[in-house]
Amino acid sequence: MKDLTDRIIAIEWDMFDKVQNVSGRADCQNDRATFDIMRRSQFEAWNEDLLLSYLSDLDEASEAGRNLLTEKYAYIMEYTVPSEFRAIKDKLPPVSDEKKELVRRIANLCLAGYDELAADYPLLAARGRPIRTAQQTDGYPSAEAYMLGELSTFSLRTLRLYLDHLLRLCESGQSISRRILENSVKKYGFASLDDAEARLREAGA
Repeated sequence: MKDLTDRIIAIEWDMFDKVQNVSGRADCQNDRATFDIMRRSQFEAWNEDLLLSYLSDLDEASEAGRNLLTEKYAYIMEYTVPSEFRAIKDKLPPVSDEKKELVRRIANLCLAGYDELAADYPLLAARGRPIRTAQQTDGYPSAEAYMLGELSTFSLRTLRLYLDHLLRLCESGQSISRRILENSVKKYGFASLDDAEARLREAGA
């Protein structure tokens, strides 16, 4: 699993490094450490089949000369700067109705988890992205916009595996959103979500 995650992150970082922004290179494109933490936190919450499928998506895109990270940020623009998105929409791979439905179902499950986490850990939530697109300001992508954009770059095969993984977690009373946030806070040196929230409270965050 670690080898799979390492391979995925290496490909993603190479793609991320090549994303060209209208306003120039973004600071986050020079921050490999944070990129690694955020992406690894997500992928460690996936199962092997999902990781293998997404790795295939990345390999197939590379072979075709496509940059999935560039496409992700372009799709995100639909929810942050819709007028600019309309100008580039035809240059992006079309998103079928089937894919849109899978993307929305996955996003809704994940966002419900984020809503629960925000209620339980408000200080941690306040340090992250706004959850819903209606809450975002100045074009800064919400978790919802970011998720919809990213999921739109996945293949149907990967999306089906992702939805199946989420449903299985839900059946066992687990939340992938909680798993991801737990992975993240531990990588930043906290023992748990409760520990992170308590330390933020003590610090007056």
